Parts: sequence; C-alpha cells; structure tokens
Amino acid sequence: MNQQGYKTQKLAAGEVDSCDLGGVILHVYKTHDPMNDVCLILEKRKKAVVIEAPCFHSNLTEFDRYLGESQLDIEGMILAYHMTGGGILKGVKRYSTKNAEDYGWRGRGKSAVKSFTKTFGAAFDPALSRVTDYIEGNSAVIAGITMNFEGNSDAFDIEIPEIKAKYIHMLGHDVHSIIESTVQADLEIAKLQECVKKGYDLIFTSHYPPETPRDVQEKIRYLEQIKNAFRAAKSAREFKQLVKKEFPAYAGENYLDITAQNLYRG
Repeated sequence: MNQQGYKTQKLAAGEVDSCDLGGVILHVYKTHDPMNDVCLILEKRKKAVVIEAPCFHSNLTEFDRYLGESQLDIEGMILAYHMTGGGILKGVKRYSTKNAEDYGWRGRGKSAVKSFTKTFGAAFDPALSRVTDYIEGNSAVIAGITMNFEGNSDAFDIEIPEIKAKYIHMLGHDVHSIIESTVQADLEIAKLQECVKKGYDLIFTSHYPPETPRDVQEKIRYLEQIKNAFRAAKSAREFKQLVKKEFPAYAGENYLDITAQNLYRG
C-alpha cells in the first residue's frame, strides 16, 4: 500500500491512518497500547463497519469519540479474535460466529483477557461484547461491503474482495510470532501461501498496520526458518540463537521465548 496515500490524525493515546482505496475508505486505528492492537473501519458512502475493538480504557474512549465525530453510520462491529469493547458503540450490532464467541467468552481468548487484566490492572477493560448477530453462511454484506468469512479452530478470517484484502489475526513481517508446534507453522505457511495465490493487495491484522504481498513472503520465510532451526537445535537456547541470527532486527523477542518454550516442552 502506498504509505503516501495515508492521512494521519493523532489522538491522545493512539492515531488513525485513513486512505481512500477507491470506493472504500480505510481507517486504521493504531492504539499504541502494550500489545500494539489495531482496529479497522471500512467506510463506504458514509456507512461503516468496524473490525475488532480496543481493550484499554484510554483507547476505548477515544475510539468511540473518533467514530462519533466522523459522523459515520456504523452498521456493525465484527468481532473475530478480540471479543472486547463491550462498553462502546452502544446499540451497534455485534457480528461474530458461535465458534469465535466460544473462543472469546470461554476459550483461549477469555484466558488472555484474564491474564491481561492481572498484568495491566485498572488500565485494561475486561468488558466483553455480547454477540447480537451470528454470522450464518460464508458471506454477508455490511455497510454495503461484501465480506467472505473463513472459519478456523479459534475464530475466523475475513476476505474483502472489493479491495482485494484479507483480514487475519496476526502477520507482522518483522515481528516474532508465537508458534505452538511445527504443525501449526505448516498451517500458517499454507494460509499465507493461499494469500499469495489469491493475489491480495493488502493483509489486515489486529496487531500491525496493513501489510503487502512482499510482507507475506517474508513471513513465510520466517516460518520456514523456525522449522529449520527446530530441526537443527538441541535446546531452546540454541534454537533462539539460530532464529535471532537469521532475523536480528525482529521485534517481540518475548514471542520467540514463548515459541521456544512451546517447541521444547519437557
């Protein structure tokens, strides 16, 4: 994506980048919170759909205000991997799947919320959103934008054909990833290869600004190296050394620590 096409509005805690993609205006709210959460707004003819919500009080307040001041008709909020934002956008429909709701209210998503509440204290808002509308079938039109939904073991990804984009939970071409096993690495590689095959121009995630096909290829290379390092290393320490040697500038070393723990259990 042409970064020069962005207009940036700085807010008290975060900032919003916006860009006209040709019929659809993209707003990217970068929270700058401790987890680098990102929320998306897709606008078409002054109607809009929100994808994911912030989870820190300071971000929730200014995100709600930004949406109000934008004078957009918010037709819905889609909650896939983050079931937060229970206190904002009162009266706005919450769209999700039953699988994603279970992940957010009772599964690993809920466990993460409990952990973050303990870690960040009063700054973190644990209030979850109640799903009002379950996504039935593989596609829906919200705010005049067609979206295709692809379920997975946790929640779901979203394809937005009109702007040749795909929303997944994480990518981060220069950030370490949390990998639970080589099997999961293979599944992630397959998903990213499918993104390349389908020719998406943009990849949206909830922890990084929009990324490009080149970024996808870089992440595939990273995941392949994770597998190679695991095959070569006899310990978690040696594994981390090999990965950091190959990717010395990558951020999120704590994610690499978690990956090493996952791969070298016992």
